[in-house]
Amino acid sequence: MIWIREQHKYLVLFIFLLFFIFSEVLGVVALAFLADGLILFFVIMYIVKFIPVAIAFTVLDNSKEALLSIKWFSVIYFFVMKIIDILKNSKLFIKTQEMFEIVKTKVAGYLKNLKLTLK
Repeated sequence: MIWIREQHKYLVLFIFLLFFIFSEVLGVVALAFLADGLILFFVIMYIVKFIPVAIAFTVLDNSKEALLSIKWFSVIYFFVMKIIDILKNSKLFIKTQEMFEIVKTKVAGYLKNLKLTLK
């Protein structure tokens, strides 16, 4: 997506917001499926949601300088990054990561043992 770097900053902003908002709409639709008990549709929609998310963040990654030159976007971007940084350094997040690693190790060991017993 190198061509995106050559575009006007407001066109880049439009493309970014288009895919970002579309992904959020897909998330709401997925939750509506879940609320109706349509688990398979929820899972499918939630997986599909990651396509526009990937495109939006690819646009952001490849044109960050242009987007950050828009004052209000820059303020929002750095505010969100600060919140993410605070959350990642919180005791709850760190403890959750540690617990996830323990569970991941136990599941991997269980699957390894299961694989050995099936042979």
